[in-house]
This record gives sequence, structure tokens and C-alpha cells, in this order.
Amino acid sequence: RSRMGRMAGCKGFWIGAVFLAGSQVSGATLTVVISDFRSDVGALNIGIYDNKNDWLGSSTVQKRSLTVREHNVGGVVTTSFDVEPGEYAISVHHDDNDNGKMDTNFIGIPKEPTGLSNGAVPKFGPPKYKDAAFRVGDEGLEMSIKLLD
Repeated sequence: RSRMGRMAGCKGFWIGAVFLAGSQVSGATLTVVISDFRSDVGALNIGIYDNKNDWLGSSTVQKRSLTVREHNVGGVVTTSFDVEPGEYAISVHHDDNDNGKMDTNFIGIPKEPTGLSNGAVPKFGPPKYKDAAFRVGDEGLEMSIKLLD
């Protein structure tokens, strides 16, 4: 290959490398610290939402299921998510009988421990997105959630 051919190839490589470097989106780390388990049996189901229309539904920004026994360190489960800076709300459900669903009573109130970001507690119906919503900046955020029976 000629010197000009090698230089043209190198030029294409550098243009591509600069383009890729410029197109990478920087994310933030959202660390979720969950506490107050009534047992270490079952799974923790964590859902991260970014709008009130999807809140508590199946459409999440991210979701994760962790076994409590494997991830419980000193009564706390900690996990991290990479998210874009913005507004979010978190819902956690402890499936303590490990049946793969949230058990509720006859009017739909959970019979298993749940927790929401901001320590939001539902009043007269399902919890509201605005009560659980918070902002994640470029520097990331740690959100502590206590499970409630």
C-alpha cells in the first residue's frame, strides 16, 4: 500500500474515533439502598420509572429482581443502576413468599412489604408518582428505601 493510502486509512480511523467519542452519552449512577426486611426469603423487585403515566405499571426505565438471601449484607441490599440525569421514582416489592407476584388483599392493598423512593406512603389509594419522584444529576444519587408492611 502506498503512503497516501495508509494516511487516508488513518484519517478515516481518527475521524471515526472522534465521532464515537463525541457521541457517547454520559450517565449517572443511581444507587438504591433497601432496608427493613421482615425475612431474607424471596426476591426484591425494583422498578425505576420516569413518568406518572407508566408509574407502577409494567413499562419501566429499568427493573431488577434480586434474591434477598444472596444480596442482604447486614440487613441492607444495595444495587446500582446507570441512568441518564433526570426525574425518576422507584418502587420496591419484597416477594417474601417467592411466588413471583405481589400478593394483595381483596381490595388490592399489598400483603407483602413494599417501599417507595422519598419514603412516600400511599394515602387513600395507590401511591402518587409526584410523591416518590426525585432528580438525579450528573453526579448521581443514593436513594434509601425502607420496606413497609
